[in-house]
Amino acid sequence: MQPKFYCSLLAALLLTSLVGCGDGLARVEGVVTFNGEPVSRGFINLEPVDGKGTVSGASVEDGKFIIEDVIPGDKIVRLSAVYTKGIQKNAEDGSEIELCEDLFPPEYGQGKKLKLTVVSPDTKAEFSVEGADPRKKKLALFRRFSLIDGSSYYLSYGSQSLERRLLRFSQRFRSS
Repeated sequence: MQPKFYCSLLAALLLTSLVGCGDGLARVEGVVTFNGEPVSRGFINLEPVDGKGTVSGASVEDGKFIIEDVIPGDKIVRLSAVYTKGIQKNAEDGSEIELCEDLFPPEYGQGKKLKLTVVSPDTKAEFSVEGADPRKKKLALFRRFSLIDGSSYYLSYGSQSLERRLLRFSQRFRSS
């Protein structure tokens, strides 16, 4: 009877000693904001600075993210925050396709801006991106060109080379 008792005791001691060890991986939890507002949806990837090891990532929902099982160390942070630019009809089946674009400047997705040191067991991170909001583009000003044949062209004021060509064409057409 004693050998069974010692085996059970040894097994219990081993189990309790393993509970505190962990696997050495970290959990990264944090917030992503754009111009002070939580990012409604996006993605975050953590890539080892030395390029060795695995890339970890997660989606960002309502400005929050949690990445489990991250190998500790220095990481390059790649961020993306998408917004719906519009809806397009699929020509094949008539279904709607969501057209998305990134809110952040390209350098955030290329990993040129942000770094993070991940430590076990938990790392908290907050990423705040500031910049021009592509959802709030200024309305373009248009100029109307009327040609002698009665047709009209509308060009934005930024289309100067096309504007010059139309003016030259219109002048040649009038002088003929």
